[in-house]
Amino acid sequence: MEHLFRNSRLYSVERTSISYCKSGIDVILVLNKEDDVPETHAFLEKVMKAVNRDQSSYELRFFSGDESLSDLFQMEKLQFLIFFGIRPSNFDLQIHPKAYQPYEIFGKKIVFSGGIAWMKDRAGDKKKLWEAMKMMFDLPLKGE
Repeated sequence: MEHLFRNSRLYSVERTSISYCKSGIDVILVLNKEDDVPETHAFLEKVMKAVNRDQSSYELRFFSGDESLSDLFQMEKLQFLIFFGIRPSNFDLQIHPKAYQPYEIFGKKIVFSGGIAWMKDRAGDKKKLWEAMKMMFDLPLKGE
């Protein structure tokens, strides 16, 4: 039996970090592990305040890229997912969503965004994210 695993890559995935969500959380922001820096936290806090969300209603999740993120869609109370620099292939989904376009999948409203480092100096991408989040969170759009 030993030979079955000789050429296999095994990844340790902490299942509770993927499928568990604290009480009161209905938004998860999913980012790459290298974006777990104070500047990212500060930026996202401002973004979430702009859509009337305080820190008790959202959670940041940082992933290395080896995890399957499909468990996120199984969390019942979760309503919104925003992915920063995360590819849809991490979910085993056979779709090719456009960035900054809100979608609904398995009852969750989702948006795929460029990575945080990518958006840092790109006002156009920040504006696209803001417009997508206004649609996602049912905030008034321009002219309404």
